[in-house]
Amino acid sequence: MKQPHVVLLLCASLAVMTGCTQISIAEEERLRSTTTAVLITPTPSEVPTPTVAPTVGPTATPTLTPEPTKLPLPPTPAPDAALKGFSLCDQVAGDPAGGRFSARVTTITTTVEAKFERLELGLSVPDSSVLPHALAHCLSAADDAQQIGLPQGNEGYALLISLDGWLHDDLFRASTITPTLALSGTTAIASAGYRVADGDAGAQLALLLKQPLPFRVSLAQNPLRLVVEVAKQPAISDTSDMLTQASAGSAAQPAPIYYLESGDIWRFADGKATNLTSSAEVETALAVSESAKQIAFCRVESGASADDSLATSALWVMGLDGGDPEQLAAPGRTCADPAFSPDGKRVAFAATDSATTPLRWGVFTVPVAGGEPTRLGSPSDEWSRFAPQWLDADRLVYAAQAEDTRSTLFLGAKGAEQDIGAALTVGSTYASLGRPLASPTGAIAVEALRADGTGAALLTLDASGTKLSEIASGYWVRPAAWGADGSLYYLTSECASSLAQSYALFQQPAQGQPTQLAYGTTLGGFGQFVAKGGSLAYVAYSHAPAAARGPLAVADQGGSSLWLIDTTRGTRAKLVDASGPVAALAQ
Repeated sequence: MKQPHVVLLLCASLAVMTGCTQISIAEEERLRSTTTAVLITPTPSEVPTPTVAPTVGPTATPTLTPEPTKLPLPPTPAPDAALKGFSLCDQVAGDPAGGRFSARVTTITTTVEAKFERLELGLSVPDSSVLPHALAHCLSAADDAQQIGLPQGNEGYALLISLDGWLHDDLFRASTITPTLALSGTTAIASAGYRVADGDAGAQLALLLKQPLPFRVSLAQNPLRLVVEVAKQPAISDTSDMLTQASAGSAAQPAPIYYLESGDIWRFADGKATNLTSSAEVETALAVSESAKQIAFCRVESGASADDSLATSALWVMGLDGGDPEQLAAPGRTCADPAFSPDGKRVAFAATDSATTPLRWGVFTVPVAGGEPTRLGSPSDEWSRFAPQWLDADRLVYAAQAEDTRSTLFLGAKGAEQDIGAALTVGSTYASLGRPLASPTGAIAVEALRADGTGAALLTLDASGTKLSEIASGYWVRPAAWGADGSLYYLTSECASSLAQSYALFQQPAQGQPTQLAYGTTLGGFGQFVAKGGSLAYVAYSHAPAAARGPLAVADQGGSSLWLIDTTRGTRAKLVDASGPVAALAQ
């Protein structure tokens, strides 16, 4: 039964408070995306029963090898009609491109419904002004306690309603609102507060929540009011995140998995993790070659911190058991993104020549047997090159970015370089390209950031840069890994959210329709994926940075774990609970 409205008294002048962080134009563009993707798992085709021709005389009974039974996905919960439009997605009320507006708050009311609570700000807007607009997103105290208004170390969440265009004029000052709003009868909304930005415009309403709750923000008419509604029940539980839930049945025993944890290289094999580089030096990147039976890695000089972008680092190699480490590249350069050629004879890597900022990266190759590194491309043009990936024994694809934010992909081969990405960012569809991911068959997968600011699509390309396919479901699609058979694993994100990621993991075979392997919602995030045989290893973080979820997450705080999913049977198992962030993965 609905409780009656509770009208709050407006009792004090609007106080100017410090510490309010305004949302940038880039953030406004990012928050425009509220599209919900409907992810459909194709129904498997029925396997026909083979017909056996009759034979004369006795015959041996054929031995049939049973197909492995695939673990079915749990059913998707039916949506609650009373909570239509509620989510943890960042949301927009009104037109964020409308510019600055003038408004006076006339009333503040709360209503308690059966399944949600509502807070309404009655607004009076002069005819000469555009209508108000607001941007809403949720944060945890662990992300920004000061912005939320909680003491450091406190737990909780806040729904932040930013009204960046609200002019600090006479109508604004006439809005007699206390910095802390006293609420009556609400339980989902613990408290509410107002903050005023420095300068001549901007204010923020912060609703403090004890747990992450779905919300809905809108601008209602007749009378004009900003409506904020918060569900009483959370959308996330202990079983919401499939990729961090072990399933019945065991996952296939993987080949050895190599990963970076807390500045050391570790190997997981035969059910246990072994530290291969337990030393004072810090390792920051790695690659593995079964052909060469070696690990290539970047090592920061002794005494320096891995967080120091100007610290000197070099390229090293060692055996798969951690033995015989030796420096491969010349000192005096930084090192990143090592990658072995398919035959294991060369290593490509990114490096800088000096400590000048902004850093200008170049791509180099060096023989595993030793020798001077060879640069790909010019050291004096506007491009910073990084993230090399081998297409075959002779050709590399790598990302490039200019200081004016332009980005592209280059193809490097035998001293020559070709721009194969520029055509993709011409026009109004894509603004920039991400890091390439090369397949064993020579195809390229890359994120293409949309020009309208609403996330990224996933493109597959051939070596000339010609687009082979596009996957554009939901807010963000990123490549996860290529299988040896040319199948592509990719991760989708339903919407932009500063707090949670609603995701789905797919496997796209070289021919045919994609199969959904897992889905869920997490307050954490996902790092790298690697595929080997019928298994997919991946890194899960318990906490992800407070930014739009979807791109590759690299956690700088909180716990992380190493997981494995059997892509044939769908079973999942945790391999390692890491004591520090797992920053890179190889197999």
